[in-house]
Parts: sequence; C-alpha cells; structure tokens
Amino acid sequence: MFRVFKIFFRTLFFSLFCAAAFWASRAENPRDGLEELARLPDCDFAGLAENCWAEGKRAEAFACLEYAVSNKTGDADECAFLLEKYLKSVELRNSAWGRLCAVGRGFATGDVDGADALAGAALSDLLLYGDLRDIVKETAINEKADPFVLALASAGAATTLFPPADGALSLAKIAKRAGSLAAPLEKSILRALKSALKSPPAKAAEELKKNLGPIAALSEKTKTWTGFSAVLKSADSPEGVSKICALLDKSPDNAAKLEQILFISGKNAKRSFDFIVENSQRGMDFLYSAMRKGPRAAEFAARHPSFAARAAKNAYKGYPLAAAEIAGAAAALFGKSEALRWLAVFCLSAAAAAAALPYGYIFSAAREIDKTRFRARAAAGAAILCALLGAAATAAFAHFANPPEGAEPVGDGEQPDSAFPISRWADAVCDVNFTMEEDAYINESFDISVKAPIVETDVGKFAVCGFDAVGFGLKQIADGGVYKLGMRVRKRGGKPFSFSPKSVFADAEGRVFIPVENASGTALGIAGDCIDAGEIALFSKNFGFKSSPAEISVPSPGVLNVISECEDGDSIVTRGGKFYGVVVKAKKSATCAKTGSSAPAGFREIPLTKPDSETYYRDFMRAILEISKERGGGK
Repeated sequence: MFRVFKIFFRTLFFSLFCAAAFWASRAENPRDGLEELARLPDCDFAGLAENCWAEGKRAEAFACLEYAVSNKTGDADECAFLLEKYLKSVELRNSAWGRLCAVGRGFATGDVDGADALAGAALSDLLLYGDLRDIVKETAINEKADPFVLALASAGAATTLFPPADGALSLAKIAKRAGSLAAPLEKSILRALKSALKSPPAKAAEELKKNLGPIAALSEKTKTWTGFSAVLKSADSPEGVSKICALLDKSPDNAAKLEQILFISGKNAKRSFDFIVENSQRGMDFLYSAMRKGPRAAEFAARHPSFAARAAKNAYKGYPLAAAEIAGAAAALFGKSEALRWLAVFCLSAAAAAAALPYGYIFSAAREIDKTRFRARAAAGAAILCALLGAAATAAFAHFANPPEGAEPVGDGEQPDSAFPISRWADAVCDVNFTMEEDAYINESFDISVKAPIVETDVGKFAVCGFDAVGFGLKQIADGGVYKLGMRVRKRGGKPFSFSPKSVFADAEGRVFIPVENASGTALGIAGDCIDAGEIALFSKNFGFKSSPAEISVPSPGVLNVISECEDGDSIVTRGGKFYGVVVKAKKSATCAKTGSSAPAGFREIPLTKPDSETYYRDFMRAILEISKERGGGK
C-alpha cells in the first residue's frame, strides 16, 4: 500500500511542477496586455461602414456607425454624417407603406430581412399557411429540399394545437431559411424535434418548449431581426441562447451592445459570442469598450483569453480566486525580467525531474562505487541529473514559447523624417469636404472635396489646401449668397478622425490652413530654406501624392515656378516628408510660395458659423471678400 501511495504522490508532484513550468514559460504580463491593446490603432468606423454598405450589409453598417457616434470615437463626426445619409436612403422602407409591404412579403414568401417581414412570416406559420407553403416549396419547387426546413414545417402542421412550441418552431425555420442558424444549433433543434415527435403530445410540447423556448425568448428580448439573427449565427446550443437571454435581462442597453459587438467583430463574431457567454456582463462590458479598436479587439481577445478574462474581472472557474491573484502577481513579476522568468522555469523543471528520479537505483549504484561515501555521491549525482534535465526542459520550453499563431505586431511606430518614404505619406493626408447652398429658395448647391496634407507648425497641426481649390473662390460667395455652409475634415486609416472646424485661416497667397483637432497621426513638418530640386514632389488635391519628381525653377528665394503639370490648390512636398507650400496657378504660370514655420500667425481668420439671429453667413462672406480683394479680385 505504501508503494502505491509513493507512486501516486510522485506522479502528482511531477505533473504539478511540469504544469507550473509550462505556465511560467507562457505567462502573460497583464500590463503588457494592456499596453498591447492600447497600441492597437483605433478602428476606421466610417470606412468599415462604407464597405459594409457597399456589400449590402446594412445592419452591419448601422451598427458600426451607431457605436462610433455613441462612444465619440475619433471619426464620430464623419460617422454621424454617414448615419444621417444612410437613414435617408431607407426612409421609404421605414415608412408605414414600406413596413406594410415588408409584412405582406414576409407573409406571402416567408423571406425575412427585417423585423416587419419576420412578423409577417411568423403570422403565416401560426395560421398554418406558412407551413403548407414551405412544404410545397421544398417538395415540389426546390430541386434540393432542405431537410431541416421540411421537418420543422411538417412539425409545425402537427403541433398547431401547441402554440408555444409552434411559435418557436416558426422562428427556427425562418432563421434557417435566412441563413441565420448555426450548424450545431440546427442539429440540436432537429435532434430534439425528432425525439419530441416520438413522444406523447403533452411531453412533445414540453420537449419542444425546452429546446426552442430560448429562441422564442430571444426574439422578444432582442426586438430587432438583426440582433436576433446575429445571436443565432453564433450560438452552438439552446443553453447558450438561454445565457444570452439572461444577460439581455440585466440591462436595456445590452441588446444594442451585443448586436454592435457581434457585427463589428466580423469573422471573429463567434469568438466574441463565446467570450460573452463565458464571462457574462463583465465580459460584454470589456469587449464593448475594446471595440474602439474594431475587429482587431476581437482578435486580441481570442489570442489572449486569460488576459481578457482577467480584464473582465471574471470569477475564475478553473481555480480559486486567491490562486488567480497569485498567478496574476507572478505573471507581472515575470514580465519585468525575462531572466527571472526562465530561472523560474529551470527551477520548476528541475523540481519535476527530482520528483521522477529513481532514487533507489541511484543510491545502489553509488554504493557499488564507494561504500563509505555513497550518500554524498548519490546526492551529487541526483542534483547534476536534475540540473541537466531541467536545462533540457527549459530549452524545450523556450523553443516552443512562440507568439500564438496568427498574432500580428501591433502599433505603427513613427519613422523619422529622414526616412519618410512616399508610401508613408498617406498617413499625413486628410479629406476636406466643403458644402454650400447659395439661397433659401432658388438653391444652387456646391459640394467640393479635396485632399490636403496635414502640416505641423510651431503653433499646431493644420490641414493645408488652396483657397480656390476648397471652394472659397466661388463667385457666388462674393455675390453675397451663402444660405447654408458646412465643412468636414476627415482622415481614414489606422488613426482616423473627423470634425467640423468652426473657423479656418487664409492669406492673399492662396493658402488655407484648417486647424486639425486631436490629430494623432503622422504630420509633415515645414521644409527648410535649402531644398534640392530633385527631391521635390507634387501633392495633387484630387489624387494625393505623386511619386514622380516635379520640374521647377527658383526665380527668387522662397518662391518656386512649377513647370510640371499641376492645378491650382496642389501642394509641393519634399521627398523627405516636408511641406513647402500651396501652388497658385494663373493663366500662364504656376507658383508656390514657401510657408513659414509659424503659420498661420499672420493669416486672416474665416469664421464658418453664424449667429442664430442671421439667415446668411455674413461674417464668412465678409472675410472671403476681403481676402479676395487682397488677391486681386479672386476668380
């Protein structure tokens, strides 16, 4: 008996030490995880929504825009503009007539693309027409019948006397036809249905309600077709749906949060769903706040599940909370020193080897060599053997302790100006959109969009463009007709932002400086006085940076004659990532005056707002007129 206990405890200690060594080799420092998550660039929600809209994914587009607006992300202004634009495009669908048509279409065909069509399809099933329609369609019209839809339609006809079960069957069938039912959940429902149909009526209704009840409850709690279908696409079982229903009961905001998380996660929606099911409210709150990083946040949570669970402050299920705190402290300690981490791995590996060594054999071998000092020899031999095995195990752990598969480096470190290649210039570019309506009654509207480099001066960052290129040289402004005015500045990419400036600065040289608020992206500095003509490139207001060098002449210090083909409002930028100035193109020539590093200190301010008591933008028109006179009457 003693021998059995000895083997058991040695095996136990060997396993514990091996597991501890493995954990120490891969332990994540929570601070490192927070820093890595913080370094992820904010999501370009406006660009993501535009892509979803172009692909016909309207629900996903609205989820992205609503998240950005409600959480005031960097591009919230642009997202609010797109949200209003997209809402106008679906006004007909949301009208009383459009909703009535959707109900009728859902009732007649069973096809669902919204809550109204879902109501019509569910009503047709409750009246038995929908089940008979689907049976005919699957058996007589479709070349390949869907066994799941056919089984649920047949069961719906058989269970008309059991309204709770029949309603749940209808929802499951509709979700399947719409492609919104995960395969594991489909199999679970079909298995429960077959079992119920072999049972007495009362037990069958109870069985169906048990397995399909969560789906009926989900439809009531999500209140939208998009949220309902998003959950069913990710759920593996009725139990998972039940947990989500319990979560939705905790807060009225949870339904919208869950829908936004799943849609923004994209291809990682299933991982986000499982994380929320496992970590409940705190897991949802963690993911919702991390969604500022977009789909990358879901990827991060998938790559670092232990850190994400700690960040969500989840009650640890695998081990006691005290053990979790100890593990977190140890991970933070190991994160400070790689040497300390691998020393711990070596010690734990050596301890595992010590637990497994055959001491009886070692002592008997030492006794044969030296009968008087065999104990010291045996102890030294065992220590050396443990150290060798521990070193070998440490080397093996170090070899396999690579970043998780699919991990990508995060952060996009700034490059110095001396190594600022053309491919990086896009990080210093924003889009400026100028809209204007001339009169309240006989409107002539203008919508002008140009690209502008982001320039960093001594007094801040500015988007720089041409006076006429951005639309300030329009004759209608000088004539005194500006009834409606708007300007939006936006930058897409890894560090997006958008805003509507309240004022800009301009001068008689044809340059407009727009203050860029909270710009965290790359910016171009101001070029020095000594520039190499071979290192000059044109920045097109319509197409962005050009890779070919610009042909210029220098008639006087601080002024360039541009010989290459260009337009009024284009810019000159050096290949080293410095901004020179804006091109002003006359009838016969194009010139570019050098911008000072202190601009726009001497520029005239142009207000873009008006008092509530005024109908027209008088201050804006007055400032434009004064600058136009300084420029010689404008164009």
